[in-house]
Amino acid sequence: MIYYGYFDSLSAYPGPKLWAISDLPRAYHMLKGNMPYKLCELHEQYGPIVRIGRRFLSYTDPDAWTDIYAKVRPQLAKDPNAGAPPPKGIYGLPFAPTDADHSRMR
Repeated sequence: MIYYGYFDSLSAYPGPKLWAISDLPRAYHMLKGNMPYKLCELHEQYGPIVRIGRRFLSYTDPDAWTDIYAKVRPQLAKDPNAGAPPPKGIYGLPFAPTDADHSRMR
C-alpha cells in the first residue's frame, strides 16, 4: 500500500490517497451507481487528471481521448514469403497475400 501511495509511477498524479492505494473505493462507487457524480467531484477538487485507482487515471480533457485511444498506427506490410503456400492455392482470411484480397474476403 505504501508503494502504490508514494513510490508508484502514478503517484505523481493528484487524487485521494485511499483511491491510490486500493481499488475498493472505485469498485464501491461503481457498484453503488454514483461513479460519474463522484468523478465530477474529484475533478472539481483535483483538476483535469485524477488518479482513481492503483492503475487508473481519469481525464476531462477531450484531447486526451484522441491521444490515448485514436493514435494512427502504422500499417505493417505482409511478408510475401511467410508460411508455406496453401493447399490448392486457396488462402484463408488471415493469410491473404495482399490487402485487397483480405478486404475482398472480409
